Amino acid sequence: MIISLVIFMDRNQTSGRTKMSAAVGFPAAVRWFLETIADRPVVLGRKTRDSLPGSLPGRLNVVLTRNRGYEAKGCLMLHSVEGVLEVLAGYEEVMVIGGGNTLRQFFPYASRVHLAVVGHRFTDDFYSPPRYWSKNWRIGDRKEIRRGNGVPSDLTFLVLERINLAPS
Repeated sequence: MIISLVIFMDRNQTSGRTKMSAAVGFPAAVRWFLETIADRPVVLGRKTRDSLPGSLPGRLNVVLTRNRGYEAKGCLMLHSVEGVLEVLAGYEEVMVIGGGNTLRQFFPYASRVHLAVVGHRFTDDFYSPPRYWSKNWRIGDRKEIRRGNGVPSDLTFLVLERINLAPS
């Protein structure tokens, strides 16, 4: 199973509610997000789930929460990373879409990062990847969209693959 993190961040390598909300103002970023998670189960934290109008259609929605009384229509509630890994073991790729705490918990298990970087600075930052995280990853795919023609800021879409640091 491939654990993929899906992250929308600004040029300062931080992510947060403002950036996720800002992504809606970038139609190319919304298309990228929907194409990236298409036909794959998504894992999200309770606060991220609460920020959405409903579950993401056409896929299994797994909410990772410590609150055992929490319920959300159309979602499977799980209470540990290990539980998520066990329940989703049969899937080829699992998309972890946030929030910050959920991304942090899954970072050690991730072998792929789908990253959208907007050439803009935002406030309300709450998630930054671990310091020097990028040295352990290689760029597998890159697409750039330049500002103009209705695009308010430069956008870069990357697929990063974790470099196997174990001796061969």
